[in-house]
Amino acid sequence: MLYQLPPSHPDAALLASLTAALTRHWDAALLEAASRPRWKARLWGGASAWAAAATLATRLPSPPPPRAAAAPSTLAGAGLGVFATAPLLPGQLACLYACAALSVLPPAAPPAERTWWGLEPAAPPRVPLPSADEPWLPLAVARGGAYEVRLREGRTLLADPARREPPAYVAQLLNDGARPRRGGGGAREYAAASRRRRNARLVAVGARGEALHLAAVATRRVRRGEELFVSYGWEYWKQWGEREEGGGGTEE
Repeated sequence: MLYQLPPSHPDAALLASLTAALTRHWDAALLEAASRPRWKARLWGGASAWAAAATLATRLPSPPPPRAAAAPSTLAGAGLGVFATAPLLPGQLACLYACAALSVLPPAAPPAERTWWGLEPAAPPRVPLPSADEPWLPLAVARGGAYEVRLREGRTLLADPARREPPAYVAQLLNDGARPRRGGGGAREYAAASRRRRNARLVAVGARGEALHLAAVATRRVRRGEELFVSYGWEYWKQWGEREEGGGGTEE
């Protein structure tokens, strides 16, 4: 579901402006996809047309000014984090999430189709769909240090933490304020600790009913200079632990 704000909210006009910009960018991307011979022959496939346009729509040429910036995290060993550069009210936009691609390819798509688009989802069956009972969009660890966010059935976002331009795109550097104990277990303790530290969450923004970007919004009042934390979710940490045990990666 796309993020919405009541008309009286201080950021209602900003969100409307962002949605309008995404709509223009999305429509231009569809036209661009249709004009490319390689894609034109495949546009009637539905999913391929969406993937082609989404690949072109992963950056806004003029995003809104960020209210957050990257700096060394206050968490030991966490690398960079994201800090508010202005006071934030609940629901206010802090920054945008840099995505490398958006995919609609189903888990059962032939390998050749996934390779052709270069949008192979990391592990769609393992990433749960968002739930109204959870304060996060589910994350999964993908290859090459990227992250997978499953927005809904058939909609997968692959985010690249290394891409930080323009400055509005730093939400992919948001840290979780807690993590489970090493060795597994502690799901309830992790959830409680993460909830206490959390002061932001990721929401889907887009155009024409399609989620094209993620945005980080405050969940409570945030002071200027305060580090922003989100909840990654238990499934993310479970998969991260499996990767560490298997030698598949190290924490940033």
